[in-house]
Amino acid sequence: MWAVRKSRLRLWIKEEIFWHLSAISRQWLSADRQTLLENFGWIFSSICPENAVPIEIDLAFPGPFDYKNGICLLQGLDKYDALYGCNLRRAFSEISGLPEQRIQFINDAAAFALGK
Repeated sequence: MWAVRKSRLRLWIKEEIFWHLSAISRQWLSADRQTLLENFGWIFSSICPENAVPIEIDLAFPGPFDYKNGICLLQGLDKYDALYGCNLRRAFSEISGLPEQRIQFINDAAAFALGK
């Protein structure tokens, strides 16, 4: 029973993230770093069920990206350029309050292939 509930929550969270990102991402693809991080923080807080404390954040992110260390290497692609060189693991840790080791990254295409 827990596995079913857990799967449904994951599916709901995925759908919520997709909705939030698709609704606003076009507006802030070229935003400055602070604005981008604030928007990610807004997404995290708006999709997390009330009074719930996440135990882990797993993020699918486009490359180029240093997935092991959480460093964004996107540059010259007209999207998220302001995040170039940013340690997103550290930034998301500060935003979420989670320890850095609880924040993981995977290539977005690889995550899609895995169905995650």
